[in-house]
Amino acid sequence: MEGASTDDKGRDLVIANFVDGGIHAPSTNENIDFSIVYKTCTSMLCDDGAVVLVEVSNNMLTCTDLQCLKPRAKIDNMVMLFATGMIVYNELHIAGMISRCFFNPFFATMVMERLKIPKKKREPLTQTDYHHWFQPQSFALNVLLRAQFLFVPSVGDDHWWCYAVNCQSRELFILDPLGHKRRSRKKIDKAIVATLQELFNMIDIDSNYKEQELNVIEEDLPVQPNTYDCGMLVIKYMELWDHTPKFDGNKIPDYTTDQLQVLRKQMVCEWTLHKDNVHRSLVLKKCGMAD
Repeated sequence: MEGASTDDKGRDLVIANFVDGGIHAPSTNENIDFSIVYKTCTSMLCDDGAVVLVEVSNNMLTCTDLQCLKPRAKIDNMVMLFATGMIVYNELHIAGMISRCFFNPFFATMVMERLKIPKKKREPLTQTDYHHWFQPQSFALNVLLRAQFLFVPSVGDDHWWCYAVNCQSRELFILDPLGHKRRSRKKIDKAIVATLQELFNMIDIDSNYKEQELNVIEEDLPVQPNTYDCGMLVIKYMELWDHTPKFDGNKIPDYTTDQLQVLRKQMVCEWTLHKDNVHRSLVLKKCGMAD
């Protein structure tokens, strides 16, 4: 299902704000044609798919990785992994603190794979195991006791959704662009809740919380406007969602297909032109622009 054409209000919602110092900005005042940057970095004609175009604090994307941000393509694990790393990186460097933590998408995949193992034969997860998938990697897991949210992006049956734990209230929200009628997700929900419950029991020595169960809430969000932008919506959940109805009564903007395409372009430009991207000069060279 295609979304409606973008009107003036919609354009204001997703207008690209390329200014120095913003969380979502590439930090440049240069006269850059962002359409050329987007088309070049997502083009199938990119001369070498293995070439790294984005590298910020060990978070990397190649030409091939960026292909999933072209129009109508589905977000893959590498872009979702990069997105979680960049949200943490920008927050830490701008605010100097961490309020949003993440498990990268391979964490949820691990939980799903463990469901295939008989429960009696499953090895318990250790703090080291959990930390393997944790963002920020440079922090111990107990940073969650001070953080606001823990996000767990998840993919199955070619569809992205997300779990979000309010680390202070111990509420676990399920954020799904298709709503909550998919029966195939229910078993995964139960496993994710149990796995995250074990984590908080493990790191929290406060007896008031030690035995407190996570309160599961199926969040009511606008439904995705097409069949391919679930991953884009999950990235926006992780950036913007906080359970507050601050977007015309919604807890996340009710994006149209046109708006989500603008966000794809904006995301590619933000990442490739980020002031800390060590390959920024290469990107500009490929686009025929001087650094």
